[in-house]
Amino acid sequence: MPKKKQTESFDIDHYRSVERLLYNYKRLETLVKNEREYLSVEHHEKSKSVVVHMAGGGKYRTKENVVEELARERLLNYEKTAARFREVEKVIDIFRNRKEFIVIRMYYFNETADGCERAAEAPQYTWEEIAFELSEFDILRDEKTARRWRTNLINDIAVTMFGTAAAVSLSKNRAKYN
Repeated sequence: MPKKKQTESFDIDHYRSVERLLYNYKRLETLVKNEREYLSVEHHEKSKSVVVHMAGGGKYRTKENVVEELARERLLNYEKTAARFREVEKVIDIFRNRKEFIVIRMYYFNETADGCERAAEAPQYTWEEIAFELSEFDILRDEKTARRWRTNLINDIAVTMFGTAAAVSLSKNRAKYN
């Protein structure tokens, strides 16, 4: 039987991974900030006497045991999510003060050039809109510059976040993102 090829970390598209993190950054931030809401577990009753049979022991779990177990699992999930978000946030904070980061905020975080959040239902900025708005602030002049800033920042974020594996995969895919 032939051996399965192991997926190397060089095969991961680190650029797209960072983009997914950036697209979801604000949602993750909201999720992590609302710990109480995250931890609230809804339990839908099917009957007044909920009894669950556990395989391999003949023991029964009451509704209260099931709810407690769900609450513990939810807390563990929250802690993992919060820890991962803090890792992402630390990396993003490294780049937040660079002048080029404004295109990340506008394109991925749905913010205006002056840092205000846009309405949740506002459509994502196009590169033409970003270039126009930033040219009014005399920050940049054209769409090509905005796209180049984005590409360079995402590459830098990927290398900071994923290390040498990202550096290698990004160099292999350089033409794809330019």
